[in-house]
Amino acid sequence: HEAYLGDTLAAIAREKAGVLRRARVTVLGPMGAEPRRAIAADAAEIGARLSDAASDTEVRPRADRPSQVDLVTPVGTYRRLRPLPGVHQRANLAVAVRLLEEARAAGLAVDLGAVARGVARTRWPGRLQRIAGRPPLLLDGAHNPAGARALAEELRDQPPFVLVFGAMADKDVGEMGRILFPLARQVVITQVSEARAASPDEVARRVGRAAAGARREPRVLSALAQARRLAGPRGLVVVAGSLYLVGDVLRSAAARRRGSKPRK
Repeated sequence: HEAYLGDTLAAIAREKAGVLRRARVTVLGPMGAEPRRAIAADAAEIGARLSDAASDTEVRPRADRPSQVDLVTPVGTYRRLRPLPGVHQRANLAVAVRLLEEARAAGLAVDLGAVARGVARTRWPGRLQRIAGRPPLLLDGAHNPAGARALAEELRDQPPFVLVFGAMADKDVGEMGRILFPLARQVVITQVSEARAASPDEVARRVGRAAAGARREPRVLSALAQARRLAGPRGLVVVAGSLYLVGDVLRSAAARRRGSKPRK
Protein backbone atom coordinates (compact mmCIF):
# COMPACT_ATOMS: atom_id res chain seq x y z
CA HIS A 1 0.00 0.00 0.00
CA GLU A 2 2.95 2.32 -0.58
CA ALA A 3 0.90 4.47 -2.95
CA TYR A 4 -1.19 5.54 0.04
CA LEU A 5 1.14 5.20 3.03
CA GLY A 6 4.51 6.32 1.66
CA ASP A 7 7.62 4.65 0.29
CA THR A 8 9.88 4.76 3.36
CA LEU A 9 9.50 3.10 6.75
CA ALA A 10 9.45 6.49 8.48
CA ALA A 11 6.72 7.81 6.17
CA ILE A 12 4.61 4.68 6.66
CA ALA A 13 5.10 4.88 10.43
CA ARG A 14 3.98 8.52 10.50
CA GLU A 15 0.86 7.60 8.54
CA LYS A 16 0.11 4.72 10.90
CA ALA A 17 0.71 7.05 13.85
CA GLY A 18 -2.54 8.77 12.91
CA VAL A 19 -4.22 6.41 15.41
CA LEU A 20 -2.36 8.02 18.34
CA ARG A 21 -4.49 9.98 20.80
CA ARG A 22 -3.55 12.36 23.60
CA ALA A 23 -3.15 10.62 26.98
CA ARG A 24 -4.04 7.26 25.45
CA VAL A 25 -1.73 4.25 25.22
CA THR A 26 -0.62 2.71 21.94
CA VAL A 27 1.09 -0.68 22.11
CA LEU A 28 4.07 -1.17 19.81
CA GLY A 29 5.49 -4.44 18.53
CA PRO A 30 8.97 -5.17 17.14
CA MET A 31 10.14 -2.65 14.54
CA GLY A 32 13.28 -0.95 13.33
CA ALA A 33 14.79 2.19 14.75
CA GLU A 34 13.61 4.46 11.92
CA PRO A 35 9.86 3.82 12.23
CA ARG A 36 10.13 3.73 16.03
CA ARG A 37 11.67 7.23 16.08
CA ALA A 38 8.93 8.53 13.79
CA ILE A 39 6.17 7.17 16.00
CA ALA A 40 7.86 8.37 19.19
CA ALA A 41 8.17 11.88 17.75
CA ASP A 42 4.47 12.00 16.88
CA ALA A 43 3.55 10.62 20.30
CA ALA A 44 5.61 13.28 22.05
CA GLU A 45 4.03 16.01 19.94
CA ILE A 46 0.43 15.11 20.75
CA GLY A 47 0.96 13.73 24.26
CA ALA A 48 0.22 10.06 23.54
CA ARG A 49 1.77 7.30 25.63
CA LEU A 50 3.60 4.33 24.14
CA SER A 51 3.94 0.81 25.52
CA ASP A 52 6.66 -1.33 23.97
CA ALA A 53 5.61 -4.98 23.98
CA ALA A 54 8.97 -5.97 22.51
CA SER A 55 10.82 -4.84 25.64
CA ASP A 56 8.32 -5.28 28.48
CA THR A 57 7.18 -8.85 27.74
CA GLU A 58 8.92 -12.21 27.61
CA VAL A 59 7.71 -15.17 25.56
CA ARG A 60 8.95 -18.47 26.98
CA PRO A 61 8.52 -21.58 24.79
CA ARG A 62 7.44 -24.60 26.81
CA ALA A 63 9.75 -27.58 26.75
CA ASP A 64 6.88 -30.01 27.34
CA ARG A 65 4.67 -28.56 24.58
CA PRO A 66 6.63 -26.94 21.71
CA SER A 67 3.45 -25.41 20.27
CA GLN A 68 2.71 -23.58 23.54
CA VAL A 69 4.35 -20.65 25.31
CA ASP A 70 4.21 -18.85 28.63
CA LEU A 71 3.90 -15.07 28.31
CA VAL A 72 5.25 -12.80 31.05
CA THR A 73 4.02 -9.16 31.04
CA PRO A 74 4.15 -6.30 33.55
CA VAL A 75 0.68 -7.36 34.69
CA GLY A 76 1.15 -11.09 35.10
CA THR A 77 2.02 -14.47 33.59
CA TYR A 78 -0.17 -16.30 31.10
CA ARG A 79 0.59 -19.99 30.85
CA ARG A 80 0.11 -22.55 28.11
CA LEU A 81 -0.85 -20.11 25.37
CA ARG A 82 -0.98 -21.51 21.85
CA PRO A 83 0.02 -18.80 19.33
CA LEU A 84 -0.90 -18.92 15.68
CA PRO A 85 1.62 -20.85 13.53
CA GLY A 86 4.90 -19.07 12.86
CA VAL A 87 7.61 -17.77 15.18
CA HIS A 88 6.65 -14.17 14.29
CA GLN A 89 3.20 -14.79 15.73
CA ARG A 90 4.70 -14.96 19.22
CA ALA A 91 5.53 -11.27 19.00
CA ASN A 92 2.02 -10.57 17.68
CA LEU A 93 0.59 -12.48 20.64
CA ALA A 94 2.55 -10.32 23.07
CA VAL A 95 1.20 -7.17 21.42
CA ALA A 96 -2.38 -8.47 21.55
CA VAL A 97 -2.19 -9.36 25.24
CA ARG A 98 -0.55 -6.06 26.20
CA LEU A 99 -3.30 -4.27 24.29
CA LEU A 100 -5.93 -6.12 26.31
CA GLU A 101 -4.12 -5.25 29.53
CA GLU A 102 -3.94 -1.57 28.63
CA ALA A 103 -7.61 -1.58 27.61
CA ARG A 104 -8.53 -3.02 31.00
CA ALA A 105 -6.37 -0.41 32.76
CA ALA A 106 -8.25 2.28 30.80
CA GLY A 107 -11.55 1.05 32.23
CA LEU A 108 -12.83 -1.37 29.60
CA ALA A 109 -14.42 -4.61 30.80
CA VAL A 110 -11.73 -7.08 29.74
CA ASP A 111 -11.55 -10.52 31.34
CA LEU A 112 -7.83 -11.32 31.32
CA GLY A 113 -8.65 -14.76 32.67
CA ALA A 114 -10.14 -15.60 29.28
CA VAL A 115 -6.93 -14.85 27.36
CA ALA A 116 -5.78 -18.47 27.09
CA ARG A 117 -9.19 -19.63 25.81
CA GLY A 118 -9.39 -16.79 23.34
CA VAL A 119 -5.92 -17.45 21.98
CA ALA A 120 -6.62 -21.17 21.63
CA ARG A 121 -9.74 -20.46 19.57
CA THR A 122 -8.11 -17.91 17.26
CA ARG A 123 -7.88 -18.83 13.58
CA TRP A 124 -6.40 -16.82 10.71
CA PRO A 125 -7.23 -18.30 7.30
CA GLY A 126 -4.52 -17.92 4.70
CA ARG A 127 -1.68 -17.54 7.19
CA LEU A 128 0.37 -20.74 7.40
CA GLN A 129 -2.91 -22.57 6.93
CA ARG A 130 -2.70 -26.29 6.24
CA ILE A 131 -5.23 -28.22 4.20
CA ALA A 132 -5.04 -31.98 4.38
CA GLY A 133 -4.78 -33.95 1.16
CA ARG A 134 -2.51 -35.96 -1.09
CA PRO A 135 -0.50 -33.85 -1.32
CA PRO A 136 -1.36 -31.45 1.52
CA LEU A 137 -1.41 -27.69 0.93
CA LEU A 138 0.25 -24.94 2.96
CA LEU A 139 -1.31 -21.53 2.28
CA ASP A 140 0.22 -18.20 3.24
CA GLY A 141 -0.59 -14.75 1.85
CA ALA A 142 3.07 -13.61 2.14
CA HIS A 143 2.33 -10.56 -0.04
CA ASN A 144 5.39 -8.47 0.86
CA PRO A 145 9.08 -9.16 1.56
CA ALA A 146 8.57 -9.27 5.34
CA GLY A 147 5.81 -11.84 4.91
CA ALA A 148 7.96 -13.80 2.49
CA ARG A 149 10.83 -13.87 4.97
CA ALA A 150 8.52 -15.08 7.76
CA LEU A 151 7.21 -17.83 5.48
CA ALA A 152 10.75 -18.76 4.44
CA GLU A 153 11.69 -19.32 8.08
CA GLU A 154 8.84 -21.81 8.42
CA LEU A 155 9.64 -23.55 5.13
CA ARG A 156 13.21 -24.34 6.14
CA ASP A 157 11.87 -27.10 8.40
CA GLN A 158 9.43 -28.47 5.82
CA PRO A 159 9.99 -31.34 3.39
CA PRO A 160 10.75 -30.54 -0.27
CA PHE A 161 7.81 -28.63 -1.73
CA VAL A 162 6.39 -27.20 -4.93
CA LEU A 163 5.55 -23.50 -4.81
CA VAL A 164 2.54 -21.93 -6.53
CA PHE A 165 3.23 -18.20 -6.65
CA GLY A 166 1.14 -15.24 -7.82
CA ALA A 167 1.26 -11.60 -6.77
CA MET A 168 -0.08 -8.13 -7.41
CA ALA A 169 2.02 -6.04 -9.81
CA ASP A 170 2.27 -3.16 -7.32
CA LYS A 171 4.04 -5.37 -4.77
CA ASP A 172 7.78 -5.99 -4.49
CA VAL A 173 7.43 -9.11 -6.60
CA GLY A 174 11.12 -9.41 -7.37
CA GLU A 175 12.26 -9.45 -3.76
CA MET A 176 9.47 -11.82 -2.69
CA GLY A 177 10.41 -14.27 -5.44
CA ARG A 178 14.11 -14.10 -4.67
CA ILE A 179 13.33 -15.02 -1.06
CA LEU A 180 10.95 -17.91 -1.78
CA PHE A 181 11.83 -19.43 -5.15
CA PRO A 182 15.27 -20.83 -4.18
CA LEU A 183 13.66 -22.80 -1.33
CA ALA A 184 11.24 -24.69 -3.58
CA ARG A 185 11.93 -27.92 -5.45
CA GLN A 186 9.86 -26.52 -8.32
CA VAL A 187 7.91 -23.30 -8.90
CA VAL A 188 4.68 -22.71 -10.80
CA ILE A 189 3.94 -19.02 -11.43
CA THR A 190 0.30 -18.10 -11.94
CA GLN A 191 -1.91 -15.01 -12.23
CA VAL A 192 -4.78 -14.06 -9.95
CA SER A 193 -7.94 -12.84 -11.66
CA GLU A 194 -7.55 -9.27 -10.40
CA ALA A 195 -6.79 -6.16 -12.42
CA ARG A 196 -3.65 -5.46 -10.36
CA ALA A 197 -2.23 -8.97 -10.79
CA ALA A 198 1.18 -9.47 -12.37
CA SER A 199 1.34 -11.93 -15.26
CA PRO A 200 3.60 -14.99 -14.94
CA ASP A 201 5.95 -13.46 -17.50
CA GLU A 202 6.21 -10.22 -15.51
CA VAL A 203 6.83 -12.12 -12.27
CA ALA A 204 9.60 -14.17 -13.89
CA ARG A 205 11.20 -11.04 -15.36
CA ARG A 206 11.17 -9.16 -12.06
CA VAL A 207 12.43 -12.11 -10.01
CA GLY A 208 15.29 -12.68 -12.42
CA ARG A 209 17.70 -15.62 -12.18
CA ALA A 210 15.85 -17.20 -9.26
CA ALA A 211 12.90 -17.77 -11.63
CA ALA A 212 14.94 -19.73 -14.17
CA GLY A 213 13.16 -23.02 -14.76
CA ALA A 214 9.92 -21.88 -13.17
CA ARG A 215 6.77 -23.07 -14.95
CA ARG A 216 4.20 -20.49 -16.04
CA GLU A 217 0.47 -21.19 -15.94
CA PRO A 218 -1.82 -18.13 -15.82
CA ARG A 219 -4.92 -20.09 -14.74
CA VAL A 220 -4.83 -20.53 -10.97
CA LEU A 221 -6.60 -23.88 -10.76
CA SER A 222 -4.54 -25.30 -13.61
CA ALA A 223 -1.38 -24.10 -11.84
CA LEU A 224 -2.54 -25.77 -8.64
CA ALA A 225 -3.30 -29.03 -10.46
CA GLN A 226 0.13 -28.94 -12.08
CA ALA A 227 1.78 -28.34 -8.70
CA ARG A 228 -0.11 -31.30 -7.20
CA ARG A 229 1.17 -33.57 -9.95
CA LEU A 230 4.73 -32.31 -9.52
CA ALA A 231 4.65 -32.75 -5.75
CA GLY A 232 3.10 -36.22 -5.81
CA PRO A 233 0.83 -37.60 -3.10
CA ARG A 234 3.59 -37.63 -0.48
CA GLY A 235 4.87 -34.15 -1.27
CA LEU A 236 3.78 -30.67 -0.25
CA VAL A 237 2.33 -27.75 -2.24
CA VAL A 238 2.88 -24.24 -0.89
CA VAL A 239 0.68 -21.42 -2.19
CA ALA A 240 1.95 -17.89 -1.56
CA GLY A 241 2.36 -14.33 -2.82
CA SER A 242 -1.18 -12.93 -2.58
CA LEU A 243 -4.22 -13.22 -0.36
CA TYR A 244 -6.29 -13.12 -3.54
CA LEU A 245 -4.45 -16.23 -4.71
CA VAL A 246 -5.00 -17.92 -1.35
CA GLY A 247 -8.69 -17.03 -1.59
CA ASP A 248 -8.96 -18.68 -5.00
CA VAL A 249 -7.36 -21.85 -3.65
CA LEU A 250 -9.57 -21.88 -0.55
CA ARG A 251 -12.66 -21.63 -2.73
CA SER A 252 -11.35 -24.49 -4.85
CA ALA A 253 -10.71 -26.62 -1.75
CA ALA A 254 -14.22 -25.90 -0.45
CA ALA A 255 -15.70 -26.91 -3.81
CA ARG A 256 -13.72 -30.17 -3.77
CA ARG A 257 -15.11 -30.98 -0.32
CA ARG A 258 -18.65 -30.32 -1.54
CA GLY A 259 -18.05 -32.42 -4.62
CA SER A 260 -18.88 -29.50 -6.92
CA LYS A 261 -16.78 -28.19 -9.76
CA PRO A 262 -14.70 -25.11 -8.81
CA ARG A 263 -14.59 -22.07 -11.03
CA LYS A 264 -11.55 -21.71 -13.23
